[in-house]
Amino acid sequence: MKIKSFVIIGAIMGFVYTANAQQRVDEKELKVNIETISEPINIINNLKPVTFNFNTDKYKAFELPKSKQYGFVIENTNTEIVDKKSKIYKTGKNATGTYQTEEVNNEKLIIIRAVSIWNSQVLPPRTKRHLADK
Repeated sequence: MKIKSFVIIGAIMGFVYTANAQQRVDEKELKVNIETISEPINIINNLKPVTFNFNTDKYKAFELPKSKQYGFVIENTNTEIVDKKSKIYKTGKNATGTYQTEEVNNEKLIIIRAVSIWNSQVLPPRTKRHLADK
């Protein structure tokens, strides 16, 4: 009976602790098939930045924003940075539907942009120094 009452009192007072374990995983073990991004500037150059508005009249149920949007035309874009996204929308009182779109994955785009900057700004001075040393 004492254990039961302690648990109840502990729950009320908030001093019951739970165990939480964290595991440290080495990056070299976690990531496999690592490849260098080749010619990232070509991926960037193939992007067509645009502004646009969603067709909110035709797709009212999707509840898309009415304001001007910034993005890319997916056509002719490298498929490595394009993700298919499924989104849920209401079709009735207790019913939903899904639609699928393709979007540029901004997280991947940031990495590719960083690599292209590295290649264009950091590597050339190193190459020049290397050639000057010879």
